[in-house]
Amino acid sequence: MQYVCPHCEGIFEVAEEAAEQEVTCPHCGQLLMVSRSEESVTETVRQEELDSARIQQVSRLRTAAMRTRSYCLIACGTCAVAAVDLIWRAARRMVTDGVGRVPAFYLLAAAFLAWFAWRMWSRAKSIALELRRTLAADPVDSPDFSDLSDGSQVAENLEHLR
Repeated sequence: MQYVCPHCEGIFEVAEEAAEQEVTCPHCGQLLMVSRSEESVTETVRQEELDSARIQQVSRLRTAAMRTRSYCLIACGTCAVAAVDLIWRAARRMVTDGVGRVPAFYLLAAAFLAWFAWRMWSRAKSIALELRRTLAADPVDSPDFSDLSDGSQVAENLEHLR
């Protein structure tokens, strides 16, 4: 069975026959009494592995969200520049050729690109809000600071040292 040293938190294997006997930790050399109640250590180790995997997963998801936000901002900027360019082209075309199908198509495409740029900007803002949100739940009760002192005891202790 696996056992966790309470001194160094090193994990090592202990034979079933060694239960209720003293063993030496291979990591720190301390003498330990191994009890049969330590069978839950494997579950604790498994839970720590799951916690570690969850932290890695959350980290990867946050990185992906930041990357997605960057792509949304790039798409927003690109669409905005393209919309302005199409409006400029439509205006130049109207001056030279008058109102026709091509300037109307340019203006229609510019309107679509402006809408898409606004949509990407909104998406980037919502991702930014999501990234700012903490993953920990808000505490139900406020913390109890009643046992904390104002520091006067520390000052008195320093005075007694002199």
